[in-house]
Amino acid sequence: MSDILTSYSRDDTISHDYLSEFLTKLARFGIDQCLHFTHLVGNKQKLSTLHTNYQNQQIHLNYLLTEIQVLQNDFYETLSSISSSDDPPNEQLLFVKLQNYLSKFVQISFRFKSFNLSMKEMCPEPSRSNILDPPSSIISDRHSSKMSTSSHIPEIRISSSSSLSVCSTDDLNNNIDIGKYWKFANIIHTRFQISLIASNSHVILCYNNHNHFLHFILVTGQFQGDIKWKYEPIIDILWCSSIDRYVALSHHSIYTIQYNRSSRTNPILVNQVLVLKKLQLTRIACNDCNILLYITEQQSSSIEIYDYQFNREKTFDNLTNKQLPINSPIFCCTNTLIAFTDKYNVLISCFPYITPKKTSLLLFDIDTLELRYTIDLNDCLNIYSMKCLSHSNIFFALSDEKILWIIAIDQNETTHIAKKTFYTNQTEMCIINNQDLLLINVNAGSAIQMIKYRKIQQ
Repeated sequence: MSDILTSYSRDDTISHDYLSEFLTKLARFGIDQCLHFTHLVGNKQKLSTLHTNYQNQQIHLNYLLTEIQVLQNDFYETLSSISSSDDPPNEQLLFVKLQNYLSKFVQISFRFKSFNLSMKEMCPEPSRSNILDPPSSIISDRHSSKMSTSSHIPEIRISSSSSLSVCSTDDLNNNIDIGKYWKFANIIHTRFQISLIASNSHVILCYNNHNHFLHFILVTGQFQGDIKWKYEPIIDILWCSSIDRYVALSHHSIYTIQYNRSSRTNPILVNQVLVLKKLQLTRIACNDCNILLYITEQQSSSIEIYDYQFNREKTFDNLTNKQLPINSPIFCCTNTLIAFTDKYNVLISCFPYITPKKTSLLLFDIDTLELRYTIDLNDCLNIYSMKCLSHSNIFFALSDEKILWIIAIDQNETTHIAKKTFYTNQTEMCIINNQDLLLINVNAGSAIQMIKYRKIQQ
């Protein structure tokens, strides 16, 4: 790493535009690392306050925190200088500065690692239960009024909801890295293109919106059959375990799709169960009790909740629920929460560093449609696919930055966020086995990437 950076600093042939872009990325990388390090130190401070003999460690942590904050400001100032500097020699000097800042960050990180080792020797961390143990370890009590709040909230949005919890990736009490529980597994290669995907954990239903075919393959990769879709194009598809059917949504109708492997004459049965009027935007989701439709039409939005006989039980709209978003591209639900996304173009003016992109995850109570959580995903331009675990308040989201966001709310209503970076493009995903993920991988030809949950003993 140091050799590569040194070659950049000594190479005078690098173009001004390329070097400026490289410096910007390097400065942003330093800022992100400092922010992450601040979270780690802050969490360690909270843990150390539980022990009266950790006063010296608290002092040491305060020194580390002060150093990293000064270093973070240096990165911010350098980033500001990059955006306002047009002189290549000055950019070369800024590059040398960034090298020194990154070296200093590595030194601080080593000191923090040594500090962690010393703390573990003094007081070994007690074992704790896995927060992701299925099936009920992260089920949030929808009737609980107790909400956890952060000691520092950098951004607050006013809401009429008295129980609203506002949290951000900048102030989460993220003591547990939930991202380590999901690992990349095998890839299933197919001979057809895939636009949408759903699975009952045994058979994967793939929809191709180019030739309008439904393809069925096993999760082990064996092709089972296909059928020409004779109806209007499918815009969303999911698996409903309560009715043992796939549910497909088009612009005008809802269909159920039953796949029976034992039947040779007619293994695939399609039924139209609900006719819809022409709408601007429609999304579908389901949990263990209901099927939900999110509808947008002429700058108004509503949620229609159906039972599994497709009888409408209740309706919410943005006339009575002002916080209900309009034209949200994302819609999914657990047994207790309904999830949307809202996109903001904001300028953070506390430093010269500008963050023009932020997407917020809005979580509403499924019974009252009261806004319960607003979770800010900073440096997230757009979420284009989201799924969740019905039994647990765990949400998976794919963003334009090739990042899989994992957001979990535990029994104490504390939010945990992790990010997994992809190096290929994933388009859509679905849940299998109530814990694993299948993602359409468009860079591997026609393929399905599996991400499996693995229990880790604490």
